[in-house]
Amino acid sequence: MNIYCLIRPEPASVFMVNTLHAHFGLGGVICELPPPADLPRRLAARLTQADLAGLGEALRSRWHDLRARPWHRKVYQRYFGQQWQALHPGIPLQHTYDLHAPRILEQLEQAAPDLLVVHGTSILKPVVTSTAKLALNIHWGLSPWYRGVRCTEWALLNWDPGHIGVTVHELSSRIDGGRIAAQAFARIEEGDTAHSINMQLSYRGTQLLRQIIQRMQQGEVIDLFAQDLSKGQLIRIRHWSRHISRQIRHIEREGLIAEMLKKPSRMPPASIITL
Repeated sequence: MNIYCLIRPEPASVFMVNTLHAHFGLGGVICELPPPADLPRRLAARLTQADLAGLGEALRSRWHDLRARPWHRKVYQRYFGQQWQALHPGIPLQHTYDLHAPRILEQLEQAAPDLLVVHGTSILKPVVTSTAKLALNIHWGLSPWYRGVRCTEWALLNWDPGHIGVTVHELSSRIDGGRIAAQAFARIEEGDTAHSINMQLSYRGTQLLRQIIQRMQQGEVIDLFAQDLSKGQLIRIRHWSRHISRQIRHIEREGLIAEMLKKPSRMPPASIITL
């Protein structure tokens, strides 16, 4: 079975790739790199626009990330062991700033994967996903209730921990709106943060993928279930702001996740798609 992965160079994606390669062997991995010098460019733009409040928030966010690094490493080790630090050297690897670049499309067309696995990349057009017989995405969110970006954070803002989870779905023209292969709820603890929950979701999503691929190799047909998109919301990056970011940090710092576990705004969904 010819499996390709499209990822960004993040610990969760590295873990997923290493896990799938260890069990199935991968035909190749294409890693989408962030734009070069992105942080300096954004800071310069803030200065040019005289957005001092935005600049201050960007610097505070950066400082917060630096302070959190030791704790983040503990989270990675908890869920990923040592499989998050670097890709296995035996995996065929390509880097690109653009997953729609002609050379990438040519490579995928020639490889003609049986399965394309995507985690954490920018939005892909059909010209990419159509190169494979099946393209599956790991989404940090329970679709259709939360689709798009920062779904864990939005659920926390809504005091809605019962609708936090991971969805493995077919890639389609609708953002996180493709047919669902499998889902899992997050198991949230009092000391969790949005980051630690998302790392758990990557771990659970990877385990779901393992089961799906094993069944495919055994000749089983994977059932895919259409979503009722009227049940949920699509969250776009433009909906995020520094004010919302501060609210999330407040929720984490004040231990409000423990409170919302006791008194959520609504009950979890009666059922999700399981294997």
